[in-house]
Amino acid sequence: MIVGEAGIGKTSVLGAAIRRSTARVRRGRAIEMLQSEPYLALREAFGTRLTGEPPEVVCKLSHVLRAGTLVVDDVQWCDPDTLAVLFELVAAVPVVVTARPGTNSADELIRRNDRHR
Repeated sequence: MIVGEAGIGKTSVLGAAIRRSTARVRRGRAIEMLQSEPYLALREAFGTRLTGEPPEVVCKLSHVLRAGTLVVDDVQWCDPDTLAVLFELVAAVPVVVTARPGTNSADELIRRNDRHR
């Protein structure tokens, strides 16, 4: 989890890490103006339409991600269903996110991340 205020270079740090990584990376990002769009960041990362309740989506994606890492940029703009999926996926596969503090979703991810350190 890369946490920091807007404009400090979270996405640049993430990009540099991905370029140096040998892992297969699936990368998506959330967009503030489209934050009500279900699974937007995950659709971008996997290049496919995702439907269903979060547990179904977790099942689908965890199989695809067995040999890779999921990266979600600007997680503070994710819809509630995407966040529910991310909360479950982190237990099964590597997940890296960038987040701004001070937003409910990002703060919840930060709290959960801190508890699992």
